[in-house]
Amino acid sequence: MIKKFKIKSIKTDGKPGILCPLKIEDINRELGINFKINNLFYITELNSIQSRGKHANTNTCEILICIKGSFDLKCFDGKNHSQYSLTEHDAIFVPEMIWLDFNNFKDSIILVLTSITPIIKKESIYDIDNFKKIVEKNI
Repeated sequence: MIKKFKIKSIKTDGKPGILCPLKIEDINRELGINFKINNLFYITELNSIQSRGKHANTNTCEILICIKGSFDLKCFDGKNHSQYSLTEHDAIFVPEMIWLDFNNFKDSIILVLTSITPIIKKESIYDIDNFKKIVEKNI
């Protein structure tokens, strides 16, 4: 199940900046998941004309975190479509076998992604028709 949540932000009086702790144990407890980070990567220099994603991970779950800017995320589980708008400090947990399409990037976005599976072992489907066939077989 896809779950959107907010990353806690802490503003300390007299100090510049905002601290955003990523306590995975707290996130796991809040969402009722068991997520362990094996990969942490980020994406920059995205523009509103192009999209990114257009794939489904077959063997890993991800947490996407909008660090700066905003973007829209379209999700498809093979039957149902859903869309989420993420702005600064928003995050979303995405289980495996969800088709992802990131778009509408704004305000010099910085997007951080974490996954359970090491990137060299991550498997993804990049053809939407193939994704639909696989989902239909498993329903």
